Amino acid sequence: MPFFLLQTFLLHEKRCKLKETFLERYFELKKRKTDTRAEIIAGVVTFMTMAYIIFVNPNLLSKGG
Repeated sequence: MPFFLLQTFLLHEKRCKLKETFLERYFELKKRKTDTRAEIIAGVVTFMTMAYIIFVNPNLLSKGG
C-alpha cells in the first residue's frame, strides 16, 4: 500500500474517532457493543412500561381487595 493511502486511511480513522458523541464516550457504548440509537429506544420502552404500570397497577389492586 502506498504511503499516501496509508496516511489517508489513518487520518480518516482518527477523524472517525473524534466524531464520537459525549454519550458514546461517557457511557463507553462501543466497548459495550451498543450505540446511542439502541439506548434511546431502550429508554423509551422502559419509560412506556413504567407509565403503563403506574396507571394499571392501582386499578388491579383496588379490584383485588
